Amino acid sequence: MKESTLIRLMNLLMFLGLALIGTALYLIIIKQLHVTMNIRGVQIIAAVVGAGLVLLLPSKLYLTLMLMKGSSTKPGLAGAKRSMQIKQPKSCTGDPSNPPEAVSSAMRKDKQICKSLDQETRR
Repeated sequence: MKESTLIRLMNLLMFLGLALIGTALYLIIIKQLHVTMNIRGVQIIAAVVGAGLVLLLPSKLYLTLMLMKGSSTKPGLAGAKRSMQIKQPKSCTGDPSNPPEAVSSAMRKDKQICKSLDQETRR
């Protein structure tokens, strides 16, 4: 089966799943099937919703995977992936023995806190 016909089939299955879920909502809200038929009405509604979900979810997964596969083969996305990587700020890329002022002051404060805690625990 060609990929285009398979995508069309998955779109059709997804639409049918949505239609079944919509039908279940119609049975609940307008027909109030759960009131008129009691337990049997609830079972019918649950079966319709279940059938809709069975048709809806796998087709969405397949179409999402096909979209991801198609986008990974395009050459223009390599630059976009590189630009999405986390970059360190320029202030953190300097010499580690000479940290920026904000980092060194935070380190000094941490050392002071550690010293005071050590002194308290020794007492």
